[in-house]
Amino acid sequence: MLKYRAISFPLLLALLAAIIYWSAGGPYLYALIVPLVFAAVVYEVCEMVGRLGVKSYPRLAAMAGGVLFFVLMLFNVLILFEKSEAAKVMAAVLPATIAVAGIGGWLILLFSRDRKAAIEKVLTSIGVLILTGFPLVLVALVYFNRNLPVGPVPLNIGARQLLFLILVTKAMDTGGYIFGKLSGYLPGGNHKICPSVSPKKSWEGTIGGMAMSVGVSLIFWHIYAEAPFCRLPMQNLGTSLSWYVAAGILLAIGSLAGDLTESALKRACDVKDSGHIIPGMGGVFDVMDSFIYNGVIFWVLGALRW
Repeated sequence: MLKYRAISFPLLLALLAAIIYWSAGGPYLYALIVPLVFAAVVYEVCEMVGRLGVKSYPRLAAMAGGVLFFVLMLFNVLILFEKSEAAKVMAAVLPATIAVAGIGGWLILLFSRDRKAAIEKVLTSIGVLILTGFPLVLVALVYFNRNLPVGPVPLNIGARQLLFLILVTKAMDTGGYIFGKLSGYLPGGNHKICPSVSPKKSWEGTIGGMAMSVGVSLIFWHIYAEAPFCRLPMQNLGTSLSWYVAAGILLAIGSLAGDLTESALKRACDVKDSGHIIPGMGGVFDVMDSFIYNGVIFWVLGALRW
């Protein structure tokens, strides 16, 4: 497990670095990766709830979600690079894509022999798309927050904000794992926070993870607090020390809540991992569960910057 994670983790970091720092090609790479990630999440959730006897169309739902996210991401990429004419075309394609997806659901019902089963599958598929799509689209759109002309290509401010969101969120996971493991060696062990949902989560790990999230957030404060783009309006990072401390705490809480939410789903479905696509790390949803609530939390923090 550890050796596979040692391979997967650096590869994911390299991909993230390319998306964040490759100004010319990063946004296009992002527009390709995000739909694949979302499609994988939809497929995994559909497969998990299927173990409860709740049938769906995993492949069709994943395909529909991936196409919708691709159109949305490409639309924002074109806006980012100020390609207005192409963006207008994509603006028309987006609602048409949603309409086609909706019509597809009705056509399945129309031509299905078992209409009762078809209704259940269609509604479940739509439900999974909504439950996963609404939270994750807020995370995905952070990348396109605003751009600032610097040199021959625009500096994507949203990319830096997405990096902040990802690293602060995942610091909670990493810190929770490290401090949870270490505290397990204490006399009497550690104190479980929610054993009925996630037996391995402990108060010691939670506190350690939160401290790590705040620490990572403060590193960003030190680097970016005085940068000019932090003072631009609309959803930019705050500039005060207290904002970064609050952001670290709230994003850590959101990360924990997301992790517990997926754990509750997996426990109900009697599965250990959402999938096996990422060696040593489980499924895509196992990686993305930390962001279920943090997209909303981040945009609220941006609106309340000080």
